[in-house]
Amino acid sequence: MNSSVGREELDAKLELIEVRMDGRMASIESKMDAFIAAQSERDKRMDERYATISGNIDRLGSIKSNVWGAMATAVLIMLAVAAISFAAFQSGVAERAASSEVKITVPAAAPAAAAKTESATASP
Repeated sequence: MNSSVGREELDAKLELIEVRMDGRMASIESKMDAFIAAQSERDKRMDERYATISGNIDRLGSIKSNVWGAMATAVLIMLAVAAISFAAFQSGVAERAASSEVKITVPAAAPAAAAKTESATASP
């Protein structure tokens, strides 16, 4: 039994292995290119999403300041109404105090004059 492999047969086997390895490498390279292209598309979508989110955050910031402004305005209006109400109440208290101190005196001639006007209006 002769188990020795000839040079031509060995060269043919090595060439066959080399062709198989080249095919495998080409397959791996095409898969890598497809993966990189898919990742590139994904990166573009992520950049678009980031830009959209960033714009939304900027818009929300302006909405937030508008809400704070509206709340501050409402609080100021409530304080103004309370101050006006307090001032009106205090002026009423002051008027009542002033009117209770003033004594109305009716002169004695006044009832006689009132009686004359009543009789003058009743005579026609």
